[in-house]
Amino acid sequence: MYEEYTSHISKEITEKIEKFVDDEVFGEREYLFIEKVNGIYQGHCTKCHKEYELSQNYKHNASGICPQCGANLQVKQSRYGRKNCRNDACFYYFEKSIKNPSAVVCKGYYVSRDYTADYKNPVTEFLLEAIYIFEDKKSKMLKFNNSYFQGARWDEKKSVFDFNQGWFAPKMCYISRESIEEATKDTRFQYIPKELLQGYHSTVKVFDEFTKYPWLEQLYKMGFKDIVETKIKGGQMHNCLNYRGKDIFKVLRLPRKDVKDIINSNKNITPFFLSLYQLQVKDKSILSPKEVKEIEIEYQFYFEKLKHILKYTSMRKAVKYIEKQYEKYKKHYVAKGSVTTTWSDYIENCIDLEMDLNSDHVLYPKDVYKLHQNTMKQVKVKADKISNEKISRRVGALNEKYYFKYKDLVIRAAEGTEELILEGKTLNHCVATNYIKPYAKGETNIFLLRKISEPDKPYYTVEIKDDEIRQVHGKRNCMPDEEVKMFIEVFKAEKLGKKKIKISVPA
Repeated sequence: MYEEYTSHISKEITEKIEKFVDDEVFGEREYLFIEKVNGIYQGHCTKCHKEYELSQNYKHNASGICPQCGANLQVKQSRYGRKNCRNDACFYYFEKSIKNPSAVVCKGYYVSRDYTADYKNPVTEFLLEAIYIFEDKKSKMLKFNNSYFQGARWDEKKSVFDFNQGWFAPKMCYISRESIEEATKDTRFQYIPKELLQGYHSTVKVFDEFTKYPWLEQLYKMGFKDIVETKIKGGQMHNCLNYRGKDIFKVLRLPRKDVKDIINSNKNITPFFLSLYQLQVKDKSILSPKEVKEIEIEYQFYFEKLKHILKYTSMRKAVKYIEKQYEKYKKHYVAKGSVTTTWSDYIENCIDLEMDLNSDHVLYPKDVYKLHQNTMKQVKVKADKISNEKISRRVGALNEKYYFKYKDLVIRAAEGTEELILEGKTLNHCVATNYIKPYAKGETNIFLLRKISEPDKPYYTVEIKDDEIRQVHGKRNCMPDEEVKMFIEVFKAEKLGKKKIKISVPA
């Protein structure tokens, strides 16, 4: 594997690489070492390697300028120790592939320069840490790892990313722009927009994306800059691109006329905007780019809810209905967009209740907020009804096996949702919230421990699963008292066939 990668690259540290490191990587990070010889201060610039007399002395660690090359330098008095006199950094250097002239390779280096032993002859060390190969619709990355447990090795990565992570992260990382120009000349990569190779974008990620999707170049030049930049940064794309599209219009999922209209509108074309525009074209709302941009601004935090609604109506109708609901019932909403949350949830309730969403009367209620409150209650009643039916089919068998009386206490299976809700409310625990459905499905068993003198008053709640008592909950999750502990011991011996029991009570 390593040989396959290295067949593309030169392992030599060329003069050009050394010059790049001298001029750009360490160019503004060199030193002016000062030594007093026969009462005269002598300076040595590690940038231009010239020595000269100084008319004055400089403080240790002060800033100075070399009179020979004009470089900004950090002053170091040679009489002090130099154990920390060292520069290190990371950098990328691009080249044409030796193996494939149409491919571009990138090498990621860690470089260090040590002035400790001899500041006039510092030791510069280059360590190749990553290799990237960018060829026809295929990107590869090989990264060097030196693991304490697995030793030194090269690993092929599943995706392309910046190598300067981990202990390299604090190091400054440089990119040879000149090497990019030379490496991409006469290849399709020469058309990557230069501004994408500047600033905060990951350069290797830009190459990776343009390798896999050559049409990104066309998309960028057409004016879809935000789309391309979001893709490179790994941002939310809202499924706005068809990556298998055979031409740019198939990629954008839009007819030529609509693409032209969007470009001519001079609107900022974000992934969200493009996705909205595609949806309204699909449902034939015939909205202008200006109208879609207004919808984007208004509904940017409610897109998933809006998209759910658009399964049942068009964007034009949906927005019109939302605006009317908002204007008429403002007291229920913080913004127009928040109507989508209520409406979307109402639609989900309608589906649960098997209501006909093809009916305008159902889909567009006069007051969706009010009707949503009603459907929520109906859904809960329906859910409780289903759970109660399931629980009622289980109670007989559970009581036959586990019903038990001892002294002043009795334990029996919970008979329905109302009992569990009362249990949770009275004892202030989560049995109703977390255990109704599992109990109804037979995933666990919930029992009510009551005083015989007060059979309808919640006292303790018990969970039994796989013939093991998992939990015993009293008021506010209190520990069982001595009477309850004794009851549990006897119950376990009589009904579970065990002499001892481990009672688990949440903290």
